[in-house]
Amino acid sequence: MRKRHLLLLACCIGLSAGLSCKTHQPPSSPPPSPASQADADAKAQKEQDAAAAKAKQEQEAAAAKAKKEQDAAAAKAKKEQEAAAAKAKKEQDAAAALARKKAEADAKLKKERESKTASALVTNAPPTKAQKLDNLNHRYLSDAITPLEYQAERAKIMAEPETPEAPAPEK
Repeated sequence: MRKRHLLLLACCIGLSAGLSCKTHQPPSSPPPSPASQADADAKAQKEQDAAAAKAKQEQEAAAAKAKKEQDAAAAKAKKEQEAAAAKAKKEQDAAAALARKKAEADAKLKKERESKTASALVTNAPPTKAQKLDNLNHRYLSDAITPLEYQAERAKIMAEPETPEAPAPEK
C-alpha cells in the first residue's frame, strides 16, 4: 500500500508540474461541431466590432474634448485682446482729455495775457471826450458836484479839441 501511495503521490506531483500519467489522463473533449465553431466566430466578430466601436467612440470623445479646449483657449485669447484694446482706448481717451485740458488752460492763459495787455493799453491812453462826459455825468448824478460845477466842467470838455478814440484791443 505504501508503494501505491507513493505512486499516486508521484503521479499527483507530476500532474501539478504539468506532466501526465496513464492513470490520470484528462478526459478528451469531443471535437467542436461546425455550428459551435460558427457561433464562436460570430461571437468573436461581435466582440471585435464592439471593441472597434468603443475605440471609435473614445477617439471621437477625445477629438470633441480637444476641440472644446481649443475653443476655450480661443475665447480666452479674444477676451484678453478685447480687454487690452479697451485699456488702450481708455488710456488714449485719458491722454486726449489731458491734452484738451492743457490746451484750454493755455488758451485761457493767453486770453488773460491779451486782455491785460489790452487793458493796459486802454488805461494808458488819455480819456476821450465821451469818456470824460460820462465820468462827469456820473459824478453829477451821484451828487459829488453841484449843477454849476457840472455846467462849467461840461463847457470846458466841449471846448477841447476832438481826440481820436482809443484803439480797440486786437483779438
